[in-house]
Amino acid sequence: MRITLLLSIAILCSLSYAELPWNYNIEQAFQQAQNTGKLVFVDCYTDWCSWCKKLDQETFTDPRFQELSTNFVLLKVNGDKEPAFCTKYSVRAYPTMLFLKPNGDEVRRIKGFLNADALITIMKEVLGQYVQTMTQDMPQFYPLYTVNSNKTPLLLVWYTDIALAFKKAAETNRIVFVDCYTDWCGWCKKLDQETFTHPDFINISAKFVLLKVDGDKQIEFCRKYNVSAYPTLLFLKADGKEIRRQVGFITGPKLVDIMKSLLK
Repeated sequence: MRITLLLSIAILCSLSYAELPWNYNIEQAFQQAQNTGKLVFVDCYTDWCSWCKKLDQETFTDPRFQELSTNFVLLKVNGDKEPAFCTKYSVRAYPTMLFLKPNGDEVRRIKGFLNADALITIMKEVLGQYVQTMTQDMPQFYPLYTVNSNKTPLLLVWYTDIALAFKKAAETNRIVFVDCYTDWCGWCKKLDQETFTHPDFINISAKFVLLKVDGDKQIEFCRKYNVSAYPTLLFLKADGKEIRRQVGFITGPKLVDIMKSLLK
């Protein structure tokens, strides 16, 4: 019975750990960060490091870490196999965790093991500080920063540059999901606060290019697509052809159903 119980716990831990979308390719991780505007959370480890294994088994399997980690691009770097990366960032001890901007600039580092409580506190601090400077560093993005029902911070990054959004859609063969809004629109704010923070929307949104269009500032775009009420949600192909539209507020589950149908 004891052996069976221990084996079950080990399997559950390994499954939880495997569910995290870790990147092991440095270039791909930073490309993803540049596409999404997210920070890169780097776990520098080695196979022989016991404290690194403790991070994997305890800290990274904590449900609160896993939920918060969706705001970051996750990257694992093996110090014995990626010496150039570790030299560049002066990593000499393991584990070392780095928070890096999409351009590679370091925001913060942590040396050694941390339990979930301590790491989550730091992650929230880093995320909050990053959002405050994001619009200055990357004006092509619109950070939607809020909290979910579990009081976990959520960062959803939208394009604001129309040309860049359609370029990215063409490069990645994705549909452009456009939120046409205004600052004075109460239902637009309700979309931001409720629909766009729904966990299912957060998950499926990665399969689309997200674009925010301010109806009072990007008038030509709204005229082109005959947008006369707010909010109006558009699904457009990379060539600009309209696939579908939704006028007015919609709940998260209903919007996700529409998005799923368009991916079939």
